[in-house]
Amino acid sequence: MLRVEGLPIRAGGPALTFDVADGRCVGLLGADVPALLRLAETLAGLRTPLVGRVWIDGPASICLARAAHPRTTLGEHVGTIGAARGLTRSTVDEGIARLGLTGNMPLTTPSARAAAALLGALIAGRGVLVLHDPFANLDAGVRAKAIDWIRALAAAPTSIVITGADERDVRAVSHSVIEIEAGR
Repeated sequence: MLRVEGLPIRAGGPALTFDVADGRCVGLLGADVPALLRLAETLAGLRTPLVGRVWIDGPASICLARAAHPRTTLGEHVGTIGAARGLTRSTVDEGIARLGLTGNMPLTTPSARAAAALLGALIAGRGVLVLHDPFANLDAGVRAKAIDWIRALAAAPTSIVITGADERDVRAVSHSVIEIEAGR
């Protein structure tokens, strides 16, 4: 469960109040990508809100960055994240295979780095997921499998928030969408 109360999108702007129950996905759709990123960071607990509150009931995973060392492989990168979360190597390998990828894929392309970032959040598969623009740079096949996985997680006891500017992506997985216009 995730609860947001009185959280402004930008200083002095109107505030958001909403709940994301277990088994639900709420999309935050808007053209101001930097504001959506700041909002996602706040929802995930990486920023402290100056006004408003965010409550997270359970463990949280986040997909924000596309940063990965280009000399590593998908398996090495996601394996490190999985190990830090106490996941087994087989869980990591199953996650990689679920997106139709291989662990020996080098992280030299934007698509590979995007897949690594998304996998890092999805392999935990429980609690609260905050996904900022999770389908950016993914090829069509990986994108379709990621959508299926997120929908399956939303049917489980997981609360998901997805932020982004691409209406097709946000609506593909969300049960409800909050449209944010120019930071309002």
